[in-house]
Amino acid sequence: MKDLPVLLDRLEQAGGPADPVPSADGWELVLAENIAYLVDDRRRWQALAKLRAEVGLAPEQILAAPEDVLRGIVTGARPAERVQRLRRCAELAIAGAPWRAYSGIGRPGADRALCGDHCWWSGSASWCPGLPAIGDRGCSTARSVAAADVWLRRTGGDPGV
Repeated sequence: MKDLPVLLDRLEQAGGPADPVPSADGWELVLAENIAYLVDDRRRWQALAKLRAEVGLAPEQILAAPEDVLRGIVTGARPAERVQRLRRCAELAIAGAPWRAYSGIGRPGADRALCGDHCWWSGSASWCPGLPAIGDRGCSTARSVAAADVWLRRTGGDPGV
């Protein structure tokens, strides 16, 4: 764990500073994963901002939203499927389902969602072998560099915190 700051410094030197972590909220990350398909992060988070502004992020608000409104918000390929995924996520949230039950999340994403503000995840992101695991949970992509730094400062590198 003591090597993590050195590895993070090397990653930043090689690739520049990490992008800010777009959210530390597990529910927002689930919605971001399901609101868009085959798009870049900028479009994904723009769609989530539009959902927040036009419908709201509460599961009940998503379920109550008209189909055409949600279709105007989702982005990328398969918009009808995206709408259905958002609705299914809302149903799962109301039912208190575990993260692994959500579309596009699965076990690795669920583990990373549980990391809170010290991990970024995306169901489509590949694991970054240059970063060691934080406890039994890994962080994905170079975007996790800034989040891992925050985690290190807060915990002193103790994976039990």
